[in-house]
Amino acid sequence: MNYFKPLLKQRLLVGGLIALLVMGCSPPTANKSTVAKNEKYAVNQNNEMAIKAIIELQAQPGKRDELKAFIENLVATHGPGGPGFIRSTRYEVLDNPDRLIEIAEWESAEAREAHMKAAAATGIYAPLKELLAEPFKVTIIKQLD
Repeated sequence: MNYFKPLLKQRLLVGGLIALLVMGCSPPTANKSTVAKNEKYAVNQNNEMAIKAIIELQAQPGKRDELKAFIENLVATHGPGGPGFIRSTRYEVLDNPDRLIEIAEWESAEAREAHMKAAAATGIYAPLKELLAEPFKVTIIKQLD
């Protein structure tokens, strides 16, 4: 199964707060006009496929609702219109409702990385430290050609 890793994903184990920066949260200053959406795919201005970031967050016992509210607020206030941000959706794991999943779609890995660097300087994710039971995992994927 190791041969799938280079093709399908790049797994990052991120401790602390920086991993949540991929959750579709960025200042509302961008123009999404460079993203064309067809029936199945989103492509950027270079006609490349968009990437997706899958973020797995484990809430501390009793903190699930607080974590969920925090994430939803961040996405609502910082996601729409952010540079390179397309959309995001949140999920819960059926057999572990304290585990939340965020799938954020970006125009490119570079747009996501730029967002992460900018957001790291703001400190808006500091409350996560008290809400997470463990460092969360981020997997970056793109559709196969």
